[in-house]
Amino acid sequence: MFRRVIAIVLITKIAVYLLGFIAFAIFNNRIFPLKDVFIEQWYRWDSVHYVEIAQHGYVNTGDERFNIVALPLYPYLIFLLTKTGLHPLISGLIISNLSSIFLAIYMAKLISLDFPEEIAVKSVFYLYIFPTAYFLSAAYTEALFLALAISSFYYARKGRWFLSGFLVFFACLTRIAGIFLFSALLVEYLYQKGFNFRRFKVDILSLFLPIFAFLIYLRINYIIHGKFFAFLEMQRSHWYKSPSFPGKGFLNALAGFFWRTPYEKFMVSLMESFFALIGLTGSLFAFGIRLSYGVYSLSNWVGITSVSFWLSIPRYTLALFPIFLAFALWGRRQTFNYVFIFSSCLLLSIFTIQFTLGRWAF
Repeated sequence: MFRRVIAIVLITKIAVYLLGFIAFAIFNNRIFPLKDVFIEQWYRWDSVHYVEIAQHGYVNTGDERFNIVALPLYPYLIFLLTKTGLHPLISGLIISNLSSIFLAIYMAKLISLDFPEEIAVKSVFYLYIFPTAYFLSAAYTEALFLALAISSFYYARKGRWFLSGFLVFFACLTRIAGIFLFSALLVEYLYQKGFNFRRFKVDILSLFLPIFAFLIYLRINYIIHGKFFAFLEMQRSHWYKSPSFPGKGFLNALAGFFWRTPYEKFMVSLMESFFALIGLTGSLFAFGIRLSYGVYSLSNWVGITSVSFWLSIPRYTLALFPIFLAFALWGRRQTFNYVFIFSSCLLLSIFTIQFTLGRWAF
């Protein structure tokens, strides 16, 4: 099983990098020097922010002050790798690609606890051909976060709660979405104990480690900007995102059809709404698979959609890993399987080309 899973990871990554390189060469009429061209393709959007943090740390002046919205673990790992002489972006890509292998292995191991090998492998396959799976090959936090989140679920299922808690701690230092692991794993703990408080042990305390990770992040906010929740102000002022009910973000996305350019109508209005619907549908179905999976996916979905301006929801949907198990179960029907593979590969190709050309792609 693990050979098949690793083969899926390597083949899809080679395809993504090759597609990006060919598209860049065609549209920019340039392929040399190879290293510089490759770096230019993948040094996009949030990758720039992570590299800036790795190089300069968090600052409170200039445009780099907005980098406080990014959590510290991933940039810190980039910083450590650059000490070997590697380019910061290459360091980020190494971290993401190594994390991709681990997350695929642990995803297969986790799903195999309840389902046949074929379902586990198909779940990984669906994840890696998902339209925004190119972020697993980019210098972004998606791969690292998923590796930590999925492995934390795996060890929770095995009853190794202290190890699970530490993995969640690091997940919370990678993405703010890590906080949703707390509620999900608490539900998993209660489920395994039969919701009998008399069966609780001291290992339940490990589930509260994510709280300390969040406090560390708030402390960084205070040290740099003098406010514990400075990141919320930055989100509101720079990205026009503030806490709100999901309905407001949806209505704003729909309103964009009346005034946005054709490109934005497709990438912002249509795709943000479409992937929000995919995430919600998969999250609701996850409840029927396992309670903790449903709690994690739905709470995460509510978190990413409860903003006034929907942005990057297709990318954030990658973090809802239980939905890919749901898709794999649906994929036992050939019609769904063919439609999913065709549509995912088509959109993955379009979005990868957009990203490597420097155009907004979530």
